Amino acid sequence: MAIKNNLRFFGKKQKNNSSQAFYSISILFSLMYLQRVVRGISLSFVLIILGAFLAYVFRRTLALELSIEDYGLFYSLLSFFGFFMLFVDMGIEQATTKRIVELLQQKKKEQIPSVVMTILFGQLAVSVVFSLLFLLGTNFIAAYYFHNAHVTSFFFILIFWFLTTPLFTFCAYILLGFQRTTWYTALDAARMLIVVLISLIGFRYDVSLYVPVIAYALINIILFLVTYPYIISFFHEMRLFSVRIWKTINKTEGLGILHYSIPVAFTSFGWIIITQTDTIVLTYFTSLRDVGIYNIALPISLLLLFFMRPVIIVFAPLVTELATAQRFEKLTEALTLAYTYLFVLLLPFAVGMALFPEYIISLLFSEKYLAAVPALQLLSIGTLFYSFSLFNNIIYTGIGHATKIAKTVASLCVVNFFLTILFVGVFHWNIIGAALATTISYILLFITSTYGLAKQFSFSFPLKIWVLSIIFVSASALLLQIFKKILPWNNLAEALLCGTLFLLFYVFLLLITKTVQVQQIKNILARAVL
Repeated sequence: MAIKNNLRFFGKKQKNNSSQAFYSISILFSLMYLQRVVRGISLSFVLIILGAFLAYVFRRTLALELSIEDYGLFYSLLSFFGFFMLFVDMGIEQATTKRIVELLQQKKKEQIPSVVMTILFGQLAVSVVFSLLFLLGTNFIAAYYFHNAHVTSFFFILIFWFLTTPLFTFCAYILLGFQRTTWYTALDAARMLIVVLISLIGFRYDVSLYVPVIAYALINIILFLVTYPYIISFFHEMRLFSVRIWKTINKTEGLGILHYSIPVAFTSFGWIIITQTDTIVLTYFTSLRDVGIYNIALPISLLLLFFMRPVIIVFAPLVTELATAQRFEKLTEALTLAYTYLFVLLLPFAVGMALFPEYIISLLFSEKYLAAVPALQLLSIGTLFYSFSLFNNIIYTGIGHATKIAKTVASLCVVNFFLTILFVGVFHWNIIGAALATTISYILLFITSTYGLAKQFSFSFPLKIWVLSIIFVSASALLLQIFKKILPWNNLAEALLCGTLFLLFYVFLLLITKTVQVQQIKNILARAVL
């Protein structure tokens, strides 16, 4: 059954008002799916907040204990290995998750062990090859890319982290494929908890870059050993370290997943280019101090993704399930609902970051990183659009159109690469140039991916609500600037009071104009607890 091509996009008048649209959604998006989505998102959101808090504790600990240069070096190393991690992942995690869901839907659970073990051994083989190449080229990389001979000792340790990453992804795609989204989300929170604990203990004995590097090197093995007993309970008589396991290798399944994963891999490559090019280029063209400053602005801006990530985690297997069952009308209504309320939720937080960057950086890290203010202001707006692009990506992948999003991302990653080189390497705008290039790429990616998605579904883009939300948040920001000039508050009080007034006035405008209706939200929550 072909997906209906009934385009209703930017500038087109919607046939129903917001109440009628919600009534249609309530009928089409059945109670069962609505319960799953809202419950899954709610619990995943709690775990993601926990993981985010732990990630913040980790970054803050590093920022306070290490010098700006060592802090920048650590994230330069992670960006370097993260780039090459693409060749290990090759889109396998998303493709394998999709294949597991398909086999479960087709009542062929007995084939899943063969699939996951084939992928695990294949990824381990690739990681071994790259690890050997890193070992042979360590001195060259340290001298000509990092421009620092002392990098070699840290580099050797992180090679072990790179080598063992397939064990972590093995647990991840099984949990997500079996739709254990809570466990999947908890996996990341557990990862950060272990890294934080090792770092806090380590810094008591040695305040050096070796502490977080060793923590990262150990994390994959620890999580695998902890998670494996639960993973194995999904199957019968599957033992990883048994000689019999080699008999389960299925080249046909492996090649089938690889065939699907290649477009996903190109998409992943694009995401890495767009999100990591700035750190990689800054490392080569500027100083480790600039890299350290920029890696304060970047993670703060990515706080916005904490609202989107639980939605993505829950929607990823659900989209595949709905597409396999050819229930596209429910998926279309879910998209409309998600685009409406997620933008209303994310917008004030993005604008708030742009309004209070000094307070946020000082509060979360320290005043020595205030040079990151302009980069944070740019990235906070760009990340708003990036979050929706990530959401679009899982929709394309779930319905089997990974090639389309791959082409879009590939085109934009080329644009991003040249913009970053131009702004940083030629114009020497350093961290501001990197942030500007990334923000432009985020916005272009959102526009192109959303337009392409709209052509696949009878997707009603909530243009009116988006425009009204932008107007209301602008009015709230203007009112805030007036209050800041009138009332002589100190820094902390100003940040808290201004932020509260800003959000309250924004919500008041949404409700008084009925852009968002309380009854609609109550209906969603009521269905979640039935």
